[in-house]
Amino acid sequence: MTAPMNGIRILELTRVGPGAFCTRLMADMGAEVIKIDGPDDPVRGSRGTDREQRIRRQGLDRNKKSIVLDLKQAASQEVFQKLAATADVVVEGYRPGIAKRLGVDYDTIRAINPRIVYCSLSGYGQTGPYSHLPGHDLNYMAMSGVLDMLGTRGGPPVEPLNLIADLSSASLHGVIAVLAALMARQQTGKGQHLDVSYVYGVVSIMSGSGALYSHILEGVGPKRGEPATAGSYPYYSAYETKDGKWFTIGCIEHHFWENFCRVIEREDLLPWKQAPEHQDAPPTEEWDEVHRELERIFMTRTRDEWWDLLKDHNICIGKVYTIDEALNDPQIVQRGMVGELDDPVLGKIRQIGVPIGFSDTPGLTNFTPAPESGAQTDEILKELGYVPGDISSMKEAQAVA
Repeated sequence: MTAPMNGIRILELTRVGPGAFCTRLMADMGAEVIKIDGPDDPVRGSRGTDREQRIRRQGLDRNKKSIVLDLKQAASQEVFQKLAATADVVVEGYRPGIAKRLGVDYDTIRAINPRIVYCSLSGYGQTGPYSHLPGHDLNYMAMSGVLDMLGTRGGPPVEPLNLIADLSSASLHGVIAVLAALMARQQTGKGQHLDVSYVYGVVSIMSGSGALYSHILEGVGPKRGEPATAGSYPYYSAYETKDGKWFTIGCIEHHFWENFCRVIEREDLLPWKQAPEHQDAPPTEEWDEVHRELERIFMTRTRDEWWDLLKDHNICIGKVYTIDEALNDPQIVQRGMVGELDDPVLGKIRQIGVPIGFSDTPGLTNFTPAPESGAQTDEILKELGYVPGDISSMKEAQAVA
């Protein structure tokens, strides 16, 4: 069976994780992804031990190829432009203006290949007063209004790793944009420039949470810890258990809350969820009392005992797993979400699989290791028509490696 993106060639011009994760997702779906490494590019995940760096690289760069080009040199720009003439997609993560200085911007590539889908990932987008500002996930969450709502009432904002702006926003919206543009190209025959902003992506995600609608309806947004999904309401929260672990309930709907109260034999708590004033108003002192009562109740059993008691009664629940527990859970294992990759240095290491189930065109399961920097330089240059003498000359000039 063929993978869904077989036959699509993608050139990657990124230095950090979100762009690399974006293209890795497409590589897992069968696209040919060629990383354009620079002669001074940092190793992906340059912090940590050599082993940690290598494991991180596998998670970002598996199933890819690599060519080293010094895009500050005209000869390397020419190589990239020739390569772009054969490509379907370019994904770049420079700050606005840098790609143009390097001769690899959309207008330059479009003149060579009008069918190119050119995706730019940047913090604030390609235009506007902040477009040239640097930033990271924390900054983009802050500027989008999301960070202000993360945390408990009266407490400081809580940083949720780099999962929101970097990966959920930039990486996933980048993939969506590329796939949509490839579909549009089937109709128009032309490519286009995709301007994917980390901040705009976070705002888009927030619009699905309900918090933005509160602002639209009332003119002010909820305060930190107040939204129903922020953990302040006892029916949607995490509780410590007898063994020092944690357990979650997510009983937003009335019938889930009713099922939960009956199983724990506390039907006296039912009215707190049924009353309309407890649905739309900020958390009250009475709700806090219910929360404290559930904290006491959950301390009477271990996490796994709560799971065994509640899992067969149509209640929204979940054990708070460590990473290791999650990757060994039978549901994750059965779905094939954990595989292996044979690294030439580390041997077999675990990898997260393709999260989407395709009935006819599954993603790749036989992962190839992340390439050493420049591993395919000679192969790609020969494909473009460069003869050994040309390649040697460019290597001597350090235009390629």
